[in-house]
Amino acid sequence: MTDASLTADEAARALAAAWKVLATTLPRAWERPIGGAVALVTQAPIATLNGVWIIDDAAAAEDVEAGLDAVAATGLPHCVQLRPESAQDTQEVPRRRGLVPEASVPMMATAGPVQAPPAEGLVLRPLAPDEARLHCELAAEGVGGE
Repeated sequence: MTDASLTADEAARALAAAWKVLATTLPRAWERPIGGAVALVTQAPIATLNGVWIIDDAAAAEDVEAGLDAVAATGLPHCVQLRPESAQDTQEVPRRRGLVPEASVPMMATAGPVQAPPAEGLVLRPLAPDEARLHCELAAEGVGGE
């Protein structure tokens, strides 16, 4: 088996690329790189689907501030997800803005398909680009959104 492990930067860049694809498929959604961070608004009223994510260790507090300003202007619930190695001044940004820390959300990656037997009657298939709404509806069910 090939070693498919990713560095933190590679995993964060992959996540940012996925956010960009998501933003291009949802009405009124947007994604904006800001220095070493990325701001995303999906328009879903779920904090973890609108916010600022650190993409690399070089993300400055100013990057996070600018991203949060843009996201907060929408009035939607939002979050900021920092990396443990983020600079101290960057880690202070959410506290200054009154964002409350919650449990750590680890980034997960897998080296290949999950090898679990499917539930009887379950059919898995890739969704086509024009089925973005179906993806959002299914994801919302999984996280309790509407």
